[in-house]
Amino acid sequence: MGKDVGIVRVDMIFKGHVSKTETEMNILWRNWSIQSGRRSAGIICCSPVITWSGGADSVCLLSLLADMREEMGLKLRSLHVHHGLRGEEADRDGDFSIKISEALGVPCHMIKAEVKKYASQTGMSEEEAGRILRYKALEEEAGAWEGENGQTVKIAVAHHSRDQAETILLNLFRGSGLGGLKGIPYVRDRIIRPMLDVSKEDIIPYLEKKRLKWVNDSSNDTDHYARNRVRSHILPAIKEEINPGAEAGIRRAGYLAGMADVYLKKQADQWVQKYVKEEEHTWMIPEGPFKEADPVIRLYSVMELLKTAAGCAKDLGLVHAEQVE
Repeated sequence: MGKDVGIVRVDMIFKGHVSKTETEMNILWRNWSIQSGRRSAGIICCSPVITWSGGADSVCLLSLLADMREEMGLKLRSLHVHHGLRGEEADRDGDFSIKISEALGVPCHMIKAEVKKYASQTGMSEEEAGRILRYKALEEEAGAWEGENGQTVKIAVAHHSRDQAETILLNLFRGSGLGGLKGIPYVRDRIIRPMLDVSKEDIIPYLEKKRLKWVNDSSNDTDHYARNRVRSHILPAIKEEINPGAEAGIRRAGYLAGMADVYLKKQADQWVQKYVKEEEHTWMIPEGPFKEADPVIRLYSVMELLKTAAGCAKDLGLVHAEQVE
């Protein structure tokens, strides 16, 4: 524990869809430190818990990490969260996940989450409720395993490049600021996403080459969820009618938005440190310097103060910061 670790970027493994030994793979290292956030080249030298649905993406991730574990000193576990929403199909997915995970030599734990009940109690959609309960279960599994073996435990999830493009579009349509337009982070706390640069079009041929099976979640084929509509209709229409390379362009715009967001947060933090005073749990913002500041710095400064006051960023947006002006 305590060592800087980085994220393995696995997109180069898919060149030509050829399964190779680890010594032959042209693996690029993405220089982010998972533990400290500092830049340092390295590998995952911890114990990942793999979120595991049995779908093509998660089978791909599990296979990749299983192939890498000896050379990289990995210890692996997988976790399948049964949402209890799709009857026999969900039972099939659970059984399949345990079977193939164990075939790859990775212990698999399955838990059942009461998604429908939680959604009803909180008033949120089943999709959002499932996401929250899934990550809660992953955090609990990772924390428990960390307590057992004394090593740093990370949560590996199988988001890929199309997921990134979809997320950026969804956030754009919802009126997100730059922070949302940057999309899905490679690293957030203990969560890592090694496949975020891997194309969806490369995953299936890779699995076929490895002769690995997967299951399909029928809920992904409906138009019930906004993400499904973006995936099935909006993004294909953009690629057909405007630009076949739109996914890459969307991700590139997200990357630039992320850089701008980081820079503006730093500038806003410097402004707050210089001008804002706290008196009896109240922030005093001087009118003169505030009006003289660039509008975007005013917005970011107020937004950061609101996040500090609320304790988190959930349900806060630029519309709240704009009211201060």
